[in-house]
Amino acid sequence: MHFQTFFFAFLVTLSTISRLQPVHAETVFPGKTWEQASPESQGLDAEKVEAAMAHLKSLVGPDGISQTLIIRHGRIIWQGEHTDSWHNVFSCTKSISSMTVGLLIEEGILELDTPLSEFVPALKAQYPELSARHCLSLTSGYQAEDRSYPFTPAPPLFKDGEKMRYGGEALNMMSHALSQASGTPLSETFETRIAKPIGLGRKWDWGDYGRVEGVKVNNTSGSDFKGVHTSAQNLARIGLLLLNDGSWEGKQLLSKAWIDQATTPQSPADIPLHDEKGWYKTIQGAYGLGFWVNGIRADGKRLWPDAPAQTYALQGNLNNICFVIPEWDMVFIRLGTDKVIPNEKYNQIFSLLKKAFIP
Repeated sequence: MHFQTFFFAFLVTLSTISRLQPVHAETVFPGKTWEQASPESQGLDAEKVEAAMAHLKSLVGPDGISQTLIIRHGRIIWQGEHTDSWHNVFSCTKSISSMTVGLLIEEGILELDTPLSEFVPALKAQYPELSARHCLSLTSGYQAEDRSYPFTPAPPLFKDGEKMRYGGEALNMMSHALSQASGTPLSETFETRIAKPIGLGRKWDWGDYGRVEGVKVNNTSGSDFKGVHTSAQNLARIGLLLLNDGSWEGKQLLSKAWIDQATTPQSPADIPLHDEKGWYKTIQGAYGLGFWVNGIRADGKRLWPDAPAQTYALQGNLNNICFVIPEWDMVFIRLGTDKVIPNEKYNQIFSLLKKAFIP
């Protein structure tokens, strides 16, 4: 009897295994289109993935989850119906700007702590130490006389590096300085080194202020509707490049060392805020160089406690976000133009997705 019970259980197990699709763990890269796969073939329970997406829909605005994508091992396992829609992704531009700074550092044009006043003499009097590190880590005291055209310095709000302030003026002044340093707009560097190799095609654009001192200056903060415009599918290509440590089909397009540095917290959790009531207290201890990261904040908790520790995101206003999750070999994107939701609510989605993995 004992043997019969064991044998019956063994047959049931074999039957269950035979119904499951094999998990394809090797990463694939999209050509003109993405490879589609079922959640089960990539190790996730389809019903639980659907439950996570249904909950996400309950959190967001009228755009819903039509511009939502889940990529696992380079394959689309969940997709809304409008993932090819093209629009402003706001402060996701900060992350793309960070990637471009990494390219310029790799080329030897500057170092992270090089004073930008070496390229823009107007900075020397009031901002002699202002660097790309200060700008990308949101620890710059820079302010301009005109925020809409931020290339004439005004007196500093605080000494660079001493406080945290979420704003765009410093990043856009950085763009001016780097354009002067390289003699080329940041968009051209990104286009040549990253956009073309990963296949962004024509469905991306990077707004600008026109020429400043002879060179076009891109908006690197995502403000004034002059940031990067693209689609969820294209942002997923950028996310997949980051997920694979800057490598695309075996070719190293962006330094892994830069990605590691940019997606690691760059200021302490107790750094003073320029505005103590500012919303950006959310990311004290959880901000890298242009990226939101799953760092430990002053309360001792991670930004997304139910997400793996190495999770990071390109994040923009109106609920535009691209999560890169190395431990899950996953890119998870939701774009829209509808509603601001507290970023920490995404932790609820991570909690549900974590339960979707098939043991």
